[in-house]
Amino acid sequence: MSRKYKIGDRLAITWIDSGLATHLAGWHSSEDYHERISINSMKVETIGMYLMQDKHTLTVVASRARHPDTDSYVDATTVAKQCILKVRRL
Repeated sequence: MSRKYKIGDRLAITWIDSGLATHLAGWHSSEDYHERISINSMKVETIGMYLMQDKHTLTVVASRARHPDTDSYVDATTVAKQCILKVRRL
């Protein structure tokens, strides 16, 4: 997944969360991911504004506050690319 997005593009990301509802949030290794995904997976849809991505993750935000000097981002969600099923622009 190497699509180009601009900061502020509105995206809907469908992804698989490999954690349990009772499990505290956190990252898992690639090895753990493949084991956990078949056991404890939940499909999630996250809607937000594109902020950034790197080789392994995609980050969107729910809110952006406009200030005369800076833009501040809040409520960021970062999803591991190996968990993403689909991304679409809204």
